[in-house]
Amino acid sequence: MTRRDDLQIRQGEDWPTADSPGTWPVLDASNQPLALVGYSAQAQIRDPYDGTLLHEWTTGTDMTLSAGQIALEVPAATSTEWAWTFGRWSLELTTPAGTVIRLVEGAVLVDAETTV
Repeated sequence: MTRRDDLQIRQGEDWPTADSPGTWPVLDASNQPLALVGYSAQAQIRDPYDGTLLHEWTTGTDMTLSAGQIALEVPAATSTEWAWTFGRWSLELTTPAGTVIRLVEGAVLVDAETTV
C-alpha cells in the first residue's frame, strides 16, 4: 500500500527540517530494512492541474538510497527559485527486475519566502 505523506517546504530554507523529515523507510516482507542494491528511485513534484514538472530529485545529487531508506533534500538555493507554492509528489522505487512500486505520495505546500 502506498504511504501518504504531505510535504511542507519553507522556500529559501534547506529541507528537510526537524518538523518536516525527508526520509522514508524501505522494508521487506519481514518488516526488515531492504538492501537497495540494484534498485533505483525516482521522485517528482508536479502541478496538480496540468501535470507540469515542478521539481525532480536525482539519485546521487539530492536523493540518497541506503540500506532500508530513501532520503530526499531540497537546498535553499533551489527552493528560492520556485515560482509555485502547491504541487503533488510521489516517490517510486524500481526493483532490479524492473517492477515499479510507488512508496509514497502526497501534496507539497511551499511556504513562500518573505525575507530575501
